[in-house]
Amino acid sequence: MDAKVVWSKIFGHTVESFTIRGKKYTVNMTDGGWECTCKDFEIRHGSYLITVYFPKGETNQLEGCKHIHKVLVDKKNEVNSPIIDVRMEKRDGS
Repeated sequence: MDAKVVWSKIFGHTVESFTIRGKKYTVNMTDGGWECTCKDFEIRHGSYLITVYFPKGETNQLEGCKHIHKVLVDKKNEVNSPIIDVRMEKRDGS
């Protein structure tokens, strides 16, 4: 088993498909940023622009999919999370 698969099993977040019953995707944070095993991410790096809001007006924007957005929203809802809000909008041309 390659190292990426092992790390995914340890640190990956499993997210249910929003459209296909029983289908699950794995979302990971890597050195290159967030990744997801869904087709939208694999083909387009996601169809959405996701903005993460932190204290003192700091923001971070990334391209991603619905599953990455879901993981970030879940992280926002954790106790002592540094994330204030997470918003997602459809990217142009996707």
